Amino acid sequence: MTDKFMDVWDIRSFDNDLVRLLTKNGKTIQKYFETAHRQLFEREASDHRGVPQSNPYEPAYYGLLETLEPMMAARVIRAWHYTRLTDTEVAYLVQNGPALSDIEGIRRRLDRLVTEKILVHEDADRLFSDSIFRHSAQHEIRSGRFWATAHPISIEDGDVMPLLEHWGGESIYFCQENPRLLDLLRVVGLPRVVELSLPLAATDRAWHAGEAVISTFAQSVGCNTRLGAFDVCARRHLGSASILAIHSAEGAVFGSIGHDYPPTLAGIGKITWAE
Repeated sequence: MTDKFMDVWDIRSFDNDLVRLLTKNGKTIQKYFETAHRQLFEREASDHRGVPQSNPYEPAYYGLLETLEPMMAARVIRAWHYTRLTDTEVAYLVQNGPALSDIEGIRRRLDRLVTEKILVHEDADRLFSDSIFRHSAQHEIRSGRFWATAHPISIEDGDVMPLLEHWGGESIYFCQENPRLLDLLRVVGLPRVVELSLPLAATDRAWHAGEAVISTFAQSVGCNTRLGAFDVCARRHLGSASILAIHSAEGAVFGSIGHDYPPTLAGIGKITWAE
């Protein structure tokens, strides 16, 4: 395992072992994406009857993914967490690292806002009782996770804007229907993007990371594919050393994330969400 982080969207950050494997399978990768691209256009031009053509390079492609999965699980990627935080929360994050989501943590965060006289008790209690974590099904699928994206996404992207606009993230705002409380959440803290190093061993996304690095390699050799962004979640505490930077709305970098920042985005194909 290497402690140096890589960007799944930038082949220049890939280590030598990874580049060697991708290069060794370069013909298969190229043929797979070229065939997939041609078949897509043929299908669109057809009457859409019958079973779509199979890609003869698909077995080799998925065989490569199976080889890549344990390799990616031993690597560290750069990830991006979109949120809204107070200055006190930023200081806590720097000192302690990202916290995994749970209902107790939500209660502590709300109580801290009351202590700092940012919220009154009644509003904090209402926000807590309305939290999406109070719904049993959501509690099970959201607890013990810290979510981020493996690609730098523009702050204007509709998928991350609500996270930047509302304090507390989906845990707090998602089920909230009271207009006054929603307005309160929009003025607590500031929009922030947390840039961090994330060991894929702490996640269940090594397969997705493998798909991303293959796509990145394919684009580097001229294939018509795209760099599809994917979410990634840590399921264990990462620690303060994982924090690379915290970009705040008033900072010079914030508005350029996903465009000119990080600088290695120069020359990289457009990053879009995978469908």
